[in-house]
Order: sequence, then C-alpha cells, then structure tokens
Amino acid sequence: MGVDDPGQDITIDVDPSDRPIGPAAGSLGAIVGAFKSGTTYAMNQLRNTPGQRYWQRGFHDRAIRTTLGEFERIARYIANNPANWR
Repeated sequence: MGVDDPGQDITIDVDPSDRPIGPAAGSLGAIVGAFKSGTTYAMNQLRNTPGQRYWQRGFHDRAIRTTLGEFERIARYIANNPANWR
C-alpha cells in the first residue's frame, strides 16, 4: 500500500523534546519573558498573592525603533492616551 492509499493510516512519531519551547535563549523575547517572570514572582512574594498575574495576557511586545520617528510617535501616544480613558 502506498501513502496515497486512502485506506492506509499513517502514524508519525514526534518527540516533544524536538520542538522549541518559548523564545530562543538571549533573544529580546527571552529577556522580556524573564523580566516579566521575575517581577511577577517578586510581587507575589511581597504581597503574599501566589499565582496572581500582573501582565496583560496575549500582549505583543516589541522593540521600539529610533528610526523614522517611531520613538517620538509612541512617546506622544503614551503621553496623550490617558485623555482617552473613560
């Protein structure tokens, strides 16, 4: 029987240790993740609140570039955004 035979089941064994978990060591994502983890741990120790989350879930972090006025645009957004809060 060939692979194209619709009556044949195909099993692929995948070792879970072969899959990367999280960002690459030393990357910006790993550094930000370590910062978030460390600050959450410290806050929970100080407040005696095990398991409490402080960081927004699903938030996308990225580095702010200093080219093309991006830093200035984001700085204005941060300064002016509280006026939009309800």
